[in-house]
Amino acid sequence: MTQPMEPRTQGQSRTRSETIAVVVPLYNKRPHIADTIESILAQSVLPTEIIVVDDGSTDGSAEVVARYEEHNVRLISQKNAGVSAARNLGVESSTSEWIAFLDADDLWLPNHINVLRRVIHAYPEVGLVSTQYEILQDGNRIRPRYAYSQGVVCVVDDFYRRFVTGNSLINSSTACARREALRSIGGFPVNVQIGEDIIVWIKLVEQFGMAHIAEVSSVWLRDAVNRSTSITSVIPGSLIFLGDMLKQGVGEHRGRWRSMALMFDSIACVTAAGRKLQGDMATVHRIRRSCWHYGRVFAWIAIALLAVVPLPVLRLARRWRRTEN
Repeated sequence: MTQPMEPRTQGQSRTRSETIAVVVPLYNKRPHIADTIESILAQSVLPTEIIVVDDGSTDGSAEVVARYEEHNVRLISQKNAGVSAARNLGVESSTSEWIAFLDADDLWLPNHINVLRRVIHAYPEVGLVSTQYEILQDGNRIRPRYAYSQGVVCVVDDFYRRFVTGNSLINSSTACARREALRSIGGFPVNVQIGEDIIVWIKLVEQFGMAHIAEVSSVWLRDAVNRSTSITSVIPGSLIFLGDMLKQGVGEHRGRWRSMALMFDSIACVTAAGRKLQGDMATVHRIRRSCWHYGRVFAWIAIALLAVVPLPVLRLARRWRRTEN
């Protein structure tokens, strides 16, 4: 992993252009996409490119985006192939050095691009940077627990542990990656339905390092239509990816094994809880079997207990987990 670096001082010259494009994957988000694009156009510092990749929408989403072409919003269309393929096409269609991602039902605050530029300027050699986000649910703003104290700008010291203990470390609307770093890892995995973004963050962290700025600049609309959390009967690809890393045991990941195991257990338990709330107990049991397969006995026991927890208690616990302490 890239070693922590001292941030640049104001007097140092830049070695990179720091051009930042935004890639928005779009699939049937007509109720939200206009607000999403408006939040991009409202940036205090505009991205160098705005690329929306329509993944075969059937609800008129693409027609909404087309209205913004005079504002330099580029619409690219493909047959429905999934969010990973849409993001990859956007990356390949860009000429910018950095790619910021924004889901078609989330929003950026007006400071987002400017905040990204600050952290990139401080740590230009990493492959991935992120900011914090807020959750908007039922009209209420919820702040997840922070991975770092407010205002901190740093190289992430332990991605896996920070991801678990601070829910605001990174998501697919706060992440910004170097284009060539993304291309070198093969982009987003097209055969993964859930957790594809986490796989990419892990690969980038392991090969190039990551920097984070503890400043809120994005809003996750938890009540948005057509959320991927509604997908059932699928085990997150990130869980399998982490499990395979853990099986390497004393190999190249030995120094971070405990943190990886913590992240595996967290994803397994949180996903199982979500599936139970949706009434999908078959997937709950599949996740539990995966825990056994990868030797994660703690998670295996925790999910067994979770299966008998009353739903009201589970809803309360899940809400508490997402908010700051």
